[in-house]
Amino acid sequence: MTPPGHILRQKAAVLKSKEQLFSHPAHSLDTKSKEALIYDVKDVKLMEKKVKRGWDSERNFVQPAWEDFVSISNLLMKYGALLPREMLHDCSNIAADLSLQLKSTFFGEIVGKLSAENELWLALVLTSPFIKTLTHAQLAGLVPAIVSDQSRGDTMGIYEPSEEILSCIEKLRPMQFALEDLQYEY
Repeated sequence: MTPPGHILRQKAAVLKSKEQLFSHPAHSLDTKSKEALIYDVKDVKLMEKKVKRGWDSERNFVQPAWEDFVSISNLLMKYGALLPREMLHDCSNIAADLSLQLKSTFFGEIVGKLSAENELWLALVLTSPFIKTLTHAQLAGLVPAIVSDQSRGDTMGIYEPSEEILSCIEKLRPMQFALEDLQYEY
C-alpha cells in the first residue's frame, strides 16, 4: 500500500532537509569544533540581547540636564529673551530641532547679566512700565522687596516698603503669577 500524498511530500521535505544538513560545512567539523561553534553562537546571541537591551535603555534614558536646558530655553523664547537665528524655524520646542541656533535679544542680554534667584522675573520687573514713576531710592527699595525669599526665616528687612513700592508690587503681581505658572509648566 502506497502512503498518502501528504505523507510522501513530508518524507521528501525531511530528506531534502537531511541533505542540506549533511552538506553544510559545520557538519564536516569534528565534535569538539561543533561544540565550540554552538557555544560561540550562544555567546553571539547573548551579546545581541545585551546590545538590544542597551539600545532600548538608551532610548528610554532621561537626561535631566538636557531637559532642563530645553525647558529654560523654551521659556526664554516665550518671553522674547531668545530667538532663532533664522526666523524660518518653528521655535515652539527646541528639542524638536537640534539644528536650531538661538540668539539673545536685548531683553535676553538683561536677563543674562542679572544674578538673582529668578533672573527672568527681575528682568521683567526692571523693564516693566510700572517702575518708570519710581525714584532711584524707591527702585532701590523695590528690588530687595521682589527678590527676597519670604519663606526663609533667616531674612529680615529693617525698613517697611513705601506705599509707592507696595502699589508697584501689586501692579506686578499678575505678571509674577503668569511667570510662575509658566515656570512650573516648563
